[in-house]
Amino acid sequence: SVSNLPPEVSAGGLYTCNEGEIIPLTATATDVSGDLPLTYKWNLDGEEGYETEGQSVEYMCGNGDNEVSVSAQATDTDEESGYDSASIIIANVAPTANTNGPYKTAEDWEVCFTGSASDVYDEGFSYSWDFNYDGEFGTDGESQTSCTYYSEPGTYTVGLVVNDGDDNSDVAMTTVT
Repeated sequence: SVSNLPPEVSAGGLYTCNEGEIIPLTATATDVSGDLPLTYKWNLDGEEGYETEGQSVEYMCGNGDNEVSVSAQATDTDEESGYDSASIIIANVAPTANTNGPYKTAEDWEVCFTGSASDVYDEGFSYSWDFNYDGEFGTDGESQTSCTYYSEPGTYTVGLVVNDGDDNSDVAMTTVT
């Protein structure tokens, strides 16, 4: 009696990517019994079943600071299957801060700064303002829109730090005259 052996599969990896990036995943397999061709399927979502067909597939990296596992399956013509898993480490990408300036005001008139941010994955941000750019972010304002007065005429540098909640941040600067 001769037994059919399943293919030996490699899912590749360790894979790395940035959140929001699309990367290729490639499986390889050998079948000592020679029951070719092999068919390949992937489990990319961690749920039961192999839903994506192909030896090479594209994977959309989700939220950063995360490690996920994917699996590849190779099946020979005698319906024997081999399996392997690979890890994908997804790095967080810092947001992009925007001060939406420059701004103008008059002496002793209130001026309000409104920041904005974008990120490939994250949507909730914290904002910290430095109205005279002395390095003291957050003491001048900690909301998306913060207001102040300037009692002396001049041009001031204003800084904004935006944090995405995953300990990544970006600094943007503008001026107010």
